[in-house]
Amino acid sequence: MHPVGSGRSDNDRLLLGGDPDENPLRLWVYPRSDETRPEAKPVATRSIVQAVAGEIARLLEPDRVSISFSGRLHPLKPGDIAVLVKTHKQADRVQEALVALGIPSVQQGSATVFETSEALDLLRILRAAAEPHREALVREALLTATMGLSANEICSYVESSGDHPDWELWLYRFHNLRAAAEAGGVVALVSHLLGSCGVRKSILSRIGGERCLTNLLHSSELLHQIEREQGKSLSGLIARLERKIRTPDKDDAALLRLETDENAVMISTIHASKGLQYPVVFVPFAWDAPSGKADRALFHNDEGELVLDLAKADESMQHALTERKAEAARLLYVALTRAEFRCYAVWGGINGAPDSPLFQLLHGGSAAKDGRIFSALDDRAILDDIRRLSESGDTGIFTELMPLGASAAEYRAAVTAEAAYSCRTLGRPPRDDWHVASFSGMTAGTGHIFEPHDHDSIPFNTVAMQPEPEQPSVGLTIFDFPRGAKAGTCLHEIFERLDYPRLDDDSITVIVDSSLAENGFNEQWQPVVRRMVADVTSTGIIPDSPDFSLSRLKQGDWQAEMEFYLPVSQLAPETLRSLFEGFLDEDLFGEYNELLSRLSFRQSRGMLQGFIDLVFTHDGRYYILDWKSNHLGMKRSDYNQDTMHGSMCRSAYILQYHLYTLALDRLLKLRLPGYSYEKHFGGAIYLYLRGISPGRTMSGVYFGRPQPEFIKRAGEVMLS
Repeated sequence: MHPVGSGRSDNDRLLLGGDPDENPLRLWVYPRSDETRPEAKPVATRSIVQAVAGEIARLLEPDRVSISFSGRLHPLKPGDIAVLVKTHKQADRVQEALVALGIPSVQQGSATVFETSEALDLLRILRAAAEPHREALVREALLTATMGLSANEICSYVESSGDHPDWELWLYRFHNLRAAAEAGGVVALVSHLLGSCGVRKSILSRIGGERCLTNLLHSSELLHQIEREQGKSLSGLIARLERKIRTPDKDDAALLRLETDENAVMISTIHASKGLQYPVVFVPFAWDAPSGKADRALFHNDEGELVLDLAKADESMQHALTERKAEAARLLYVALTRAEFRCYAVWGGINGAPDSPLFQLLHGGSAAKDGRIFSALDDRAILDDIRRLSESGDTGIFTELMPLGASAAEYRAAVTAEAAYSCRTLGRPPRDDWHVASFSGMTAGTGHIFEPHDHDSIPFNTVAMQPEPEQPSVGLTIFDFPRGAKAGTCLHEIFERLDYPRLDDDSITVIVDSSLAENGFNEQWQPVVRRMVADVTSTGIIPDSPDFSLSRLKQGDWQAEMEFYLPVSQLAPETLRSLFEGFLDEDLFGEYNELLSRLSFRQSRGMLQGFIDLVFTHDGRYYILDWKSNHLGMKRSDYNQDTMHGSMCRSAYILQYHLYTLALDRLLKLRLPGYSYEKHFGGAIYLYLRGISPGRTMSGVYFGRPQPEFIKRAGEVMLS
């Protein structure tokens, strides 16, 4: 035996009010409310984490505790403290208590991100995004902690039979999540979720929000890696995420990341703390018994080989028990030896404490042989047992009852003179007017709502119209088909999937059936919608070419859902109003001019983004086409030119097709040799699907063509 000593200088120590700490090992005895029986674990855990958080807050009070190290003195900081736990559930409890006192903390352990609640939340969100027509999946996603909606809010959606404007908005958002995933993968979906759906703002406004956001971004990053390397679709990513959650592997890339780099209390599992040291350490669950599987005979034989005895022989079970106790003792040793200057440990009459390795160390005699005798001891007797150990010399052990209900002020980080904040002077004011704008954003009053697809979304400040109650299928017409954004999305999807040169009754039926089912509509609507699709695709839609219909398109003559990003140098309500000056007859466009005068959104520059439902070419000319499911009446005559013109003005579709024409004009200038607007642009066609009738010329068909002077003026004034 050779004497050993610390490798530190005698001057490296913890100072309390300037005096050296003479009792670096502090044992707290848990004070029970009823000393005649052991305390229940959940009750003890709640009290212990509160006491630990309170003691940390007191240690961090200004001028209370400092550390002398290598000749330098600095106050104790949150980063000097560690709390060592056995499980991640215990870590969560400790972190919640610290957050309540304003003490910054981070978790480190061996758990993976797929074991967190955020991974499960993301799975539910992806399921709903993959099938947004299944309203049950959308409700399940909205009930996750990540989305932040309450059960009462979801209940109000259900009780309103879906006739709730917020519910309509959420359905629209989940359809957009699917569109974002199809366009840009899981990263685009999560970006849209955090931004346009407001989830980032909601998460960070809650306690523990940084941890939640870190886990969500980490999970999506790992899914993106799978998507990139293995080419998984959204459904494939959902299946992979389900497997990861069910049987998480210990891949280093999936280990939980620190949610913040700031100076913070480290909350770590004992396993993860091996080889590390911290100035001050708390071991609040030293009393907690080993959690190994007691019903399994798994042990190492004399040759060091791992053995699993399926017969569970008594000798094998005893070997397994011995190994579990040895491992628990090793973990306890690791936990109690991580502290450089002070270590706190909690002990007491708590359920399971006699099975802890600390029990044999602190209590000898009959109590050590019989846990029932220990359970009968009152807290003072337990305290006396431990104090007898510290009476045999300069042990450095201090024992006391754990403080309960001791007041602790909320933590405030000290700002030293050297670290005082000072303002920097900007050489020029920063610009914050660069945005991605959209038609929906401008008409909603914001100017910059990202718009994955335009599917007849209704203004968010109006009451949405939901599908009407199921009706008898006999005598149904397209006028009876449900209204609202959900119906519009369904009809858009049908026309997006059509292969016009190969149209026949069978292909239309297949597409109609699948789209109705995916969007949650009863099969009773199949004949109605199929007839409408057949009528729309066989009707003449170009005024000066009455024989042309969509069914005459050839392969390569059209592109559905054409996305564009148009660079704009300035975008403001005044800009839009000035563009139309002198081009619109006041008698015909009075309602539209009034709408323009009410536009209110912030001036910006950047990009104008959108999706054109269909761009097609016929006879050397290019046309813009937009599907409209708007309900204007219950008979064909309600879809005449005057009625449609009123709808176009009130819904700002006049503005929409002028902007979309501007985007297509810019594209054709870049791509089409010898392009001329007058020669090559045919016009904008808005098809009011419910009013289309092969026997009525231009019924349900609205045709417009911006004047060439407007396109020229808009290019000079608005575009970059």
